Amino acid sequence: ATCLVAETVEQARQLLAYAAEYGLGRLSVIPLDRVTTGDDSAANPERAPGIPLMELIKVPGNLSGLYRQLLSGFYWASEGSLPREEQTVSAEDLSGGLSGILTGQTGLPSGVTVVTSAGHLVGAVPFLTHLDSRKPDRDDTSRYLGSGGVVGRAGELDRLREAIARAEQEADQLDTRLGEVKDQRSQITQRYHGLKEEADTVLDEVDQSNRDLSQLEYELQRMTGDLTELKSQVPALNE
Repeated sequence: ATCLVAETVEQARQLLAYAAEYGLGRLSVIPLDRVTTGDDSAANPERAPGIPLMELIKVPGNLSGLYRQLLSGFYWASEGSLPREEQTVSAEDLSGGLSGILTGQTGLPSGVTVVTSAGHLVGAVPFLTHLDSRKPDRDDTSRYLGSGGVVGRAGELDRLREAIARAEQEADQLDTRLGEVKDQRSQITQRYHGLKEEADTVLDEVDQSNRDLSQLEYELQRMTGDLTELKSQVPALNE
């Protein structure tokens, strides 16, 4: 859940519509002109029906020019860095944090991040939006990035993490399947070699049987010849 400070009421409406359209989760948007020092009415959840407000960021009117100069979409507060109860960031702390970022010194109080055109600071999740009235194409952000109009892609980080998790799960499944296939191939290879050895043994036995048969045929022919010769000698012996 995140609280953002939009520059105009219309932009706040656009952001809420964008969040609802692309399923960006719980989001609160407060128009900048309604967030003034000492004005706690901005924390009214009715300003973002059905979307809980996680943190009220108070910004004095004289920061509006600095806000435009930064070309940042919003002030960003992540749920993980907030306490259970509502936390209020004073205008002095916020102003000092913004000045520190511009001068290259330390940044905002804990739990608050300024998202700039160059990217996001203090680990804020990128959010795709702009300072113009026209909503940019979701998948065509390059032309806006140069002018600082686009902060980042909202929800893309979570979708990318989900895609990576699915890909890793599929890779694990494929790796398991690959191991099973390798085991099957090893078993088939072993069986093949075993059958080949058996076949070679049988072929050797057949060859030996053929040689034995040839030898027997030769001996049979020789014995037949001897018998014929003996038969031819019988008449002479009778005389």
